[in-house]
Amino acid sequence: MVAAMLAVPSVCLAATAEASDNTVIDNTEASCDSTGDKSRFYIFLSDVYVGWGGNHVEAPASDAIKSTVWEAGVLNFASLGYNFNQDRSRLSLGVGFNWTHYGLRKDFSWYRGDGGVLGWMPNAELYDEQYDKSRSSLTLYSMQFPLMFNQSLGKKWDVAVAGILNWNYYAHFNNHYSLDHSDYHVTTHGLKQRKVSFDLLGQVSWHGIGAYLRYSPQSVFKTGYGPEMKNRWTLGIVLRGALTPRDKK
Repeated sequence: MVAAMLAVPSVCLAATAEASDNTVIDNTEASCDSTGDKSRFYIFLSDVYVGWGGNHVEAPASDAIKSTVWEAGVLNFASLGYNFNQDRSRLSLGVGFNWTHYGLRKDFSWYRGDGGVLGWMPNAELYDEQYDKSRSSLTLYSMQFPLMFNQSLGKKWDVAVAGILNWNYYAHFNNHYSLDHSDYHVTTHGLKQRKVSFDLLGQVSWHGIGAYLRYSPQSVFKTGYGPEMKNRWTLGIVLRGALTPRDKK
């Protein structure tokens, strides 16, 4: 992956002094020494990930809804980071994208009831007994805003923790089924997902490749507009992408 990082240029002023004998003393080199502990701002792209996990589904929805979930995304399309502690620590605020997939068990399908309430139903009732095969899935799209602290450990390892604000701007479900020897693909919009949610994230990486654990305590849907699905956790791999603090001088 090609990572982009832009350092905000620091201003280094030459210091000069004039001795009593009119000799000019140039202190530019001393005042511009780049080996000191400087704090700097960076704009960067990082953290492409894919993960698998589970979520708690309350009865009776647990009879139909799978407890497993998939997710993928970019934690930081763009992020403003502040480096300190000799460039080994970074605090950053970014913006990214997340895609989450929820599936149903075999022989069930999603449907939208009155008022946009999301429900589920056995295929035999929804399509009658003549259906041949089916697959049903729910997808949630989110913009995410992570506040992250990153720390380098030695020359190879990095650890990071983050709190994430999610704007869950869109959700839909897809039903695929065969009926009377014809295949159908139906997408339904207008669901009542929770618009704003909060997550916690922890990750560890080695040479920019790592693992992460993410926890999402809040329910996917507004109260009364869908099954109670919450306490989602995901474990996955992440490509840090952007240069870590120790790589910069």
